[in-house]
Amino acid sequence: MAKQNGERIRLWGVNITGEAVFPSKSDAPIIAAHLARYGINCVRFHAIDRASPGGIFDASRDDTRRLDLNQLDLMDFFVSELKKQGIYIDLNLHVVRRFKEGDGVKDYEYLGYSKVVTYFDEKIIMLQKEYARQLLTHYNPYTQSEYRNEPAVAIVEMVNENSIIDAWFSNRLLGENKSKAVMAWIDLPASYANDLTERYNTWLEEKLSVAELEELRNIAGVAEWELIPRLRKEDFQSAPVERFYREAQFYMELERNYFDDMRNYLKNELKVKSLIIG
Repeated sequence: MAKQNGERIRLWGVNITGEAVFPSKSDAPIIAAHLARYGINCVRFHAIDRASPGGIFDASRDDTRRLDLNQLDLMDFFVSELKKQGIYIDLNLHVVRRFKEGDGVKDYEYLGYSKVVTYFDEKIIMLQKEYARQLLTHYNPYTQSEYRNEPAVAIVEMVNENSIIDAWFSNRLLGENKSKAVMAWIDLPASYANDLTERYNTWLEEKLSVAELEELRNIAGVAEWELIPRLRKEDFQSAPVERFYREAQFYMELERNYFDDMRNYLKNELKVKSLIIG
């Protein structure tokens, strides 16, 4: 990457995850100096989108919509100590967020770390933007800067280990999950799978001509009034090329549209100065 003056800089960094992002004020300067001593010049603040003390959300609430002020203060101080040592920050947004009842997210108990749904559910996209605004417009009194303007924040990551394409290839878009197990990579609940199928069919109607849509219906073996089902992994080898690639295009556009929308929100509305990556 390059600085504003055009000077190139190479980042060599490590993950600092969960509770480790919030060291005590006595430990923070020691940790920062230790990292610098080994030539590390970037740290990735990872998986902080969870309840305190392991994360930044206020654990006393029945939602994930308010940041814990004590946790923020500890993180702010740590950032200032890292900055003194010339160490940049990579802030991650959606990583392990587990929604609660108060968030108003349907079937929240069955989403685990809420992978995949981040790309297409309007309520969940709104909550991601709300969190981004809270975090990135927060004023750090130790560096005297909001995070969106903070020169020490080199990178903001939108999502982590989260791809709808990968989920499709791994049979995690089926809508068969009835488990409340806390996992990252689990199948969608039926309600979200149904939403995705309806969205797919709407997309087909917008993209295809009447003749093309009729041909695809014939390939899929469904009547005019029926929704064209999405493919399962075991169908890939036998599915006609046309059907496979239409669905692949749908998922690719869904991801790209999400990234475009979220990047525009971060850059144009929040005015984030850092690099933005997916």
